[in-house]
Amino acid sequence: MNDAGLKVRDAMTPEPACCVASTPLPEVARLLVENDCGAIPVVADVDGRRPVGIVTDRDIACRAVAERRNALRLTAGTACRRRA
Repeated sequence: MNDAGLKVRDAMTPEPACCVASTPLPEVARLLVENDCGAIPVVADVDGRRPVGIVTDRDIACRAVAERRNALRLTAGTACRRRA
């Protein structure tokens, strides 16, 4: 198969699940499960959907569970990797 003509938009999910920084971490975890994915983009606001970071399942494990923090009280903003 020749992928030379394939564009990024052809492989992207048109309307990916996303969250804002204030989204509770348990809700982010539910989005991961419901969408069968390993990462949820964090956007500045749901209308503009400008990405400001990303939360991965590993972020939840490392920044919440491994540090013995109460994941029920954390938000996407607490766990996300910010855009450089």
